[in-house]
Amino acid sequence: MRKVLLTGFGPFGHYQYNPTKDLVQRLNGRKLSNAFIIGQILPCSYKKAAEIAFDLVEKYQPDMVLSFGLASRVPAIRLETRGRNIMDSQYTDIDGQQFFGTPICPGSREYYYTSVEADSLAKELNRAGINSEVSVDAEGFICNSLIYLLGKKLSSNYKQIPFIFFHVPWTKTYSKKISLEPGKIMIPETYLDKTVAISIKMLSKQN
Repeated sequence: MRKVLLTGFGPFGHYQYNPTKDLVQRLNGRKLSNAFIIGQILPCSYKKAAEIAFDLVEKYQPDMVLSFGLASRVPAIRLETRGRNIMDSQYTDIDGQQFFGTPICPGSREYYYTSVEADSLAKELNRAGINSEVSVDAEGFICNSLIYLLGKKLSSNYKQIPFIFFHVPWTKTYSKKISLEPGKIMIPETYLDKTVAISIKMLSKQN
């Protein structure tokens, strides 16, 4: 049976909740699409998140890595295709670190990439009724750093492991818990679970 490393994040900034944390808690230890889910909630730390993800890859040698992060502004599930060598955000991380235009790895290349056919996967998700889009800009907070650092690690040592990152909006679970700013959306919680299932099926065929 295939092993899937599934990651999400805990709360950050002024947010008390994170739907990607819920996703990981729901699916951790379950079998889905003929795969076993190894779930891990990562801390919103520029460095620690990637370090924990590295350790999990080395420990479990998963057949694929699916990572999720909250981006309340996105109008759909967004498949991120690259991480940029930059830390830049209005938020501090859980270590109290805040950066403005600081390189993640000084002297290193500008971008590292995810390793999944994002356009094809987005089409599959849209066919299933899950509004999805592809992005080349993960901005500059923890999600971007994870994409960059994990992409760097996998491209160097684990090229055979497919890796994709999803930015997701709030789920409707939080409709009575948070005040949604104008122009932002909520999606059914089940869309996240279905995104995981569809991704596993598609990547299993390619692997």
